[in-house]
Amino acid sequence: MNDTDHIAVLRISNNQGYAADQVTNGVTLGDLLEQIQDAVDQYGDDTLVVTKDFGNRYGANWGSLPRFDGVTLNGDDEDEE
Repeated sequence: MNDTDHIAVLRISNNQGYAADQVTNGVTLGDLLEQIQDAVDQYGDDTLVVTKDFGNRYGANWGSLPRFDGVTLNGDDEDEE
C-alpha cells in the first residue's frame, strides 16, 4: 500500500450475546449495502476493509473479514457443533 491507498474501517461490537437472536441492535442488509455503496463511491472498490472492535478492552482490536462466501441465516455456521 502507498500513501494514496485507503483503508475502510468497519466498526464491530463483539460479545453481544451467546446466540444470534440475542443481538438486537444490528444493521440490516439494505442499510449495509447502502453504506458500502457510499464508501465504494467515495474511496473506490479496491479499498481494503479491516475491522476494529471498539469494545475490546484486552488484546488486539484490529482484524479482517474472511473471504466472503455467502450469508448464513440465524447464526447457522458449519464450523460450529
